[in-house]
Amino acid sequence: MKSPSLIQQTCLCGRQVDIVILDDDKQQLRSLEILLGARGHKVTAFADPHAAYNHLSAAQAGLKQADAPNVLVLDYVLPGVTGKGFLKLLRQFVPHLSAAQAGLHVCDVIIVSGHLEQIDGVALKQLGAKALLAKPLDINELCSIVEIDRADR
Repeated sequence: MKSPSLIQQTCLCGRQVDIVILDDDKQQLRSLEILLGARGHKVTAFADPHAAYNHLSAAQAGLKQADAPNVLVLDYVLPGVTGKGFLKLLRQFVPHLSAAQAGLHVCDVIIVSGHLEQIDGVALKQLGAKALLAKPLDINELCSIVEIDRADR
């Protein structure tokens, strides 16, 4: 990750984005939480896939579009599950993450990994992943993906 002095401090979309991060690398998780939070975003961070799943599925009960996360930043390699497996589970059991056809809120998913060459990007895109990013992350690249699309919504 680039040093904080090289990070753009201004949000490109002009509004707060609700971001959920799932990464078992606690240092990376904390860095993203601090850097994205400093740009004015609401960040909820998880190192445990079960806790993240419980949070995302609980958010669905009585869900209002304004209360749903806008973005899920998902590490591909997690304890006991791949990012692909986690995403499949979410798409199957957490409808607001795959309900665009019903006009409901859809959470953008960004997959991050230190091993992109070993990942089937096509399958992840078919499951709805918006982007695949290599670790170490370029925070400005992550922010542009998170924020630029939001500026038009």
